[in-house]
Amino acid sequence: MRGEYCVYGATLLSLFSAIMLVFANISQLSPGAVTSGLFFAEVNCKGLGTAYDVAGGGSGGLTTGDPKAALGQGIGSRQYYRYGVYGACGYLPNGGTCNATSFGYPFDPSGQIGADITTDRGMRGTLFGLLGGDQAITDSVYNMTLSRAANLLIFLGTVMCGIALVVGIFKTRITFLVATIMSGGSALFLMVGAAMWSAIVARNAPIATRMLTETNTVGVTVTAGAALYLVWVGFVSQTLSVIPYVISFLTFRRQNGKAYE
Repeated sequence: MRGEYCVYGATLLSLFSAIMLVFANISQLSPGAVTSGLFFAEVNCKGLGTAYDVAGGGSGGLTTGDPKAALGQGIGSRQYYRYGVYGACGYLPNGGTCNATSFGYPFDPSGQIGADITTDRGMRGTLFGLLGGDQAITDSVYNMTLSRAANLLIFLGTVMCGIALVVGIFKTRITFLVATIMSGGSALFLMVGAAMWSAIVARNAPIATRMLTETNTVGVTVTAGAALYLVWVGFVSQTLSVIPYVISFLTFRRQNGKAYE
């Protein structure tokens, strides 16, 4: 395998990884057709109203029918909450709205739902009584800390992937060395970030099987989304790119102003 093909292969792998990561990073920036379907985790609260009614709270005032209503204002909960790197959005079947974006937006479903429902203290108490039996979904410290760290690592991995892609185009040993380091670091950060998000989903997912009565669950599910899978794909592609970058660095030489590989 000639060195020049190694460079082409590494560049294509880094480019593919960068494309995957761009889509992962735009997850939940807006409730648009593309971004709405990209998320790291989804909290489905569609059955929460029924559970709330079974618990004796009545379902009136728990949810809102306005998909454009602002989040976190006590106007009513949404059927779906989806989380990305920079924000979260709440959805009803006929549309949704997103909150203000912030770097490393945390995953905090119990806090998000609590901020959206009516300010009535009795209703809040009943709601958290329903969720409180599941220690994972109400563990805001764990969920927020781990998700913030995961989002930071994914962002850094994306930046390093971009640097490797650009620097690796230039044919010098030093640029191949830099591309190798950036590509390896990117793969490491992406792996850890994706693993953290996977751990968050796995820890919160059991709430789907928590029984309120013999026949009724709490009505909440937590599932992973496409953005998380895109990061895993980006990690694999970026890891594979390290090998041709290393080969290019080890075999590249320049004589009389011409490159030899």
